[in-house]
Amino acid sequence: GHRKGSFTGALEHRQGLFQAAHQGTLFLDEIGEMPLAMQAKVLRALQEQKVMAVGSLEEEEVNLRIVAATNRPLLEDVNAGRFREDLYYRLNVIPIHLPPLRERPSDIALLTEHFIAYYAKEYSKVVKQVNPMVMEALTKSIFPGNVRELKNLVERAVTLATCEELSAKDFLWESTANFVMKSSSLVENNAEQFTRGVSSETSTESLSKNRDGISSRISIEMTENLSALALLIQEQDDEKESQQSKDAWDIEVCLEKIETGLIKEALDRCSGNRTETAKYLGLSFRSLRYRLKKLGIDD
Repeated sequence: GHRKGSFTGALEHRQGLFQAAHQGTLFLDEIGEMPLAMQAKVLRALQEQKVMAVGSLEEEEVNLRIVAATNRPLLEDVNAGRFREDLYYRLNVIPIHLPPLRERPSDIALLTEHFIAYYAKEYSKVVKQVNPMVMEALTKSIFPGNVRELKNLVERAVTLATCEELSAKDFLWESTANFVMKSSSLVENNAEQFTRGVSSETSTESLSKNRDGISSRISIEMTENLSALALLIQEQDDEKESQQSKDAWDIEVCLEKIETGLIKEALDRCSGNRTETAKYLGLSFRSLRYRLKKLGIDD
């Protein structure tokens, strides 16, 4: 806080956070990002239970509860000299470890439903649920951004939605580091859902034939910003509406679409350089050229 006239622009008295939280709780988010100089000031306030506003000559007693949060390994930062050891032990009275979202996939559906209800009300939408197949894909994702990432993903989907059920086309999958990797197992484990009208024998044979040529070539780095499976589901939804024949869900066609999406994304990231694209995908240049010709991709 500061006093009126303590510096240029200080036109009125203003309480600091410690003063405002007196007899209450002060939440310090991302405490691990706090500069060392600021850490020293916080430590002094916690030890002395007093603060002094800028421009004041008198200390003011404060009594409050501190709740701090961070996603950094603070003990490692202490050993590296990036975080004060005395402040660490001052704060580490009752530690609460919240596992990352990937370690509690059962929470994803509950959180998704909560965020849908919240943003549907916020943006006056009639969205009520998520397509079951998309929900299954969500529970398979690792979400490196944890709950915040899921929240933003749902907010964007609700904003773009045009009906009561969120489908793949409403989502823009960004951090799909294992989303596409999981897609191959989703296709294999749920072959009947992906290949309606295609016999299980044909599906297994097609998967065995194409898996090594596609899934094993997916690099973790590339899939971080890839929405191949979402695109696949969206295109299949469109095909289902326009084609009722069984061959509309041919698994080979589905896998070709995934491969096409992967290669186009890699070409875009490598600015159309085929040599770099081949390295990026873990393919030989000849193999990439063959796939470009086979899939009719013109970069």
